[in-house]
Amino acid sequence: MTIQTRATPRGRSRRVLAAVGDGLLTVAAVLGSVCIVLVIAAAVFDVRIVLFSTGSMSPTIPAGSAALVRTIPAEDIGVGDVVTVEREGRLPITHRVVSVDPSETSSAARSIVMRGDANDVDDPAPYDVSEVGLTVFSVPGVAPMLASAGSPWGLGS
Repeated sequence: MTIQTRATPRGRSRRVLAAVGDGLLTVAAVLGSVCIVLVIAAAVFDVRIVLFSTGSMSPTIPAGSAALVRTIPAEDIGVGDVVTVEREGRLPITHRVVSVDPSETSSAARSIVMRGDANDVDDPAPYDVSEVGLTVFSVPGVAPMLASAGSPWGLGS
């Protein structure tokens, strides 16, 4: 003898809520795993994330992009590389290298001239650097989401 049961509206809504809850938990687990991988990569490979608020590197790296940047010594800089340079008392700058010369300050340092892809002229002065952040890859449009993750609401969630 077979007993047939009908799905009640209450039973269906519970299944839907359970499916939505499972989906949200899966998304949270994936995001948590990505965070763990990024922390390990940052420690092992000396990488960090740079957020782009201006369009000086457009169209290659548009405003609102995020880039993964790996620290390299100045000896490894090449013309055409997109690098991030730390500046005393100012925000770092990320532009394309247009020339590399030996620095007068140290044999390991380099004097580099840079220009944003969207700019018509080189940056005003060369940068003397012993290391830079080499852009490994970038993802357009994710900077606002990453920046909001650092807010109190983002950290709380």
